[in-house]
Amino acid sequence: MLDFTTPPTIHANPNPTVPLAAIVRFTANQPVDTTLAISDGQHHWELHYGPDQAPQQGLPVVGLRPNRTHHIRVLIQHGQADQVAHPDALTFTTPPLPDDPAEFPPIHVNVSQPHRMEPGLTLVFARRRIPGEPTELTPQQRQFMVSYGLIIALDAHGDVVWYFQTHARIADMIQLRNGNFLFLTTEFDVTEIDVLGNIVQQWYAAHRPQGPHATATPVACQTLHHCIYELSNGNFMALSAQAQEVEHYYTSEWDANAPRQTQQVMGDTIIEFTREGDIVWRWNCFDHLDLYRIGCETLYTYWWVRGFPGHTDWTHGNSMWINESDNTILLCLRLQEAILKIDRNTGDIRWILGEHTDWPTHLQDKLLQPIGDIQWPYHMHTPSITGDGTFLIFDNGVFGARPFTMPKPPSETYGRAAEYVIDEDRMTVQQVWASDQPGDVDNLISYAMGDADYLPQTGHVLISYGLAIPPDQVRDVPATAYNRCSHVRAQTRVREVTRTTPPETVFDVQLRIDAEEPDVGWVCFGAERIERLI
Repeated sequence: MLDFTTPPTIHANPNPTVPLAAIVRFTANQPVDTTLAISDGQHHWELHYGPDQAPQQGLPVVGLRPNRTHHIRVLIQHGQADQVAHPDALTFTTPPLPDDPAEFPPIHVNVSQPHRMEPGLTLVFARRRIPGEPTELTPQQRQFMVSYGLIIALDAHGDVVWYFQTHARIADMIQLRNGNFLFLTTEFDVTEIDVLGNIVQQWYAAHRPQGPHATATPVACQTLHHCIYELSNGNFMALSAQAQEVEHYYTSEWDANAPRQTQQVMGDTIIEFTREGDIVWRWNCFDHLDLYRIGCETLYTYWWVRGFPGHTDWTHGNSMWINESDNTILLCLRLQEAILKIDRNTGDIRWILGEHTDWPTHLQDKLLQPIGDIQWPYHMHTPSITGDGTFLIFDNGVFGARPFTMPKPPSETYGRAAEYVIDEDRMTVQQVWASDQPGDVDNLISYAMGDADYLPQTGHVLISYGLAIPPDQVRDVPATAYNRCSHVRAQTRVREVTRTTPPETVFDVQLRIDAEEPDVGWVCFGAERIERLI
């Protein structure tokens, strides 16, 4: 007869990186499926574990809200037999969230309509930043920013139900097929963790400026940055920038006749690597694109503060979408103002979505031709394909121009999700929807980062606005001084909208500090909607 042989116990997660979690342990006289029925008095949910998850080793308890007492009933079952419930419920009280706004972002919930939202939890990849030019910050200020990474899970009400904090600034994060999480940091390493924050495996760019990583698997590249993707074969695909010395390179983005000089130029390579760290496929921008087609911010200090002083930023790849059904990749190159569709079998560029100036002759026939009125994207992120076969991106919209032409002032730009129909046979593109319009009262300038994700059950779009700035804070910033946007205390916004015109907002949260002190802003690299934590 099925029974408990030792009673259930519950203890706080010993890993401090995930404070809102606990571990339940017990033993039974047979292999069991386990159900934890959890209540905090307002919310009720269940966690389920198969017989492969041995309860004596510990079952993770997650989804717990901060500063609340939770009651947990433990039920076990063997095969098709009836469940057996332990007569005594467990009790566990979670700690409060940090009350220092420089340690944890204040979360403002503007809209929450759970009955209309895509089911699941919203992961927000949060970063803290001090206003100012990166190269002008003190070492202590720089360390304050880059030595902190935070992933927050919000429920449909905007309540925190899980978070993970680590010692390095986080870029992309995905949930793997095995249920674990995989994330990149700005130290050019990749880490797999379980839901309790325990490290499962790590990889790092073997030739990174930070030097070797004592416990990680090396990958033979100079950087690993911005995005990571899990393939169906178990390998990973990532972006890796590398330096190349280029003679007679530009020294100005505004004067084409300015003196040239030899420059160290960073360009992107897509790499596929195994769990053993072996690179098995690559595609290099240096082999396919025009080195002298620079972008707005090519001469900015992006790479200087990441271990590559004096290096220019040629392509600035920031995201990919992998379509394994036709073995193609959508590659977003922020400073080329372009999305490329790449054939993995041949390495050929199938098409280019972006404005048409300055492309070399051999790529002219790859440019998608616009149908009707189209608002070309600028400094964009996260290309993807929707369930309807349309093409979705987050368009930061900043600059709105290419080098040697006058850009828009920052206050006239705004971030948006944009949807396009692409006809590959006719090589055409048509814009069919956008989340934000010129003159919307709540427009935000999205100076950097950002994300737009298609949500499959509702057809909605989840949008994060990256490093966001209200337009009235930069009214006096001229078109040629975008770097002054760095001096404004930033905020960020994540919202879910319908794909209607106009769109309806069903979820809207902002991370921002309203008080004058501390002089810290909160931004987010991106956001994802996941079904559940485990």
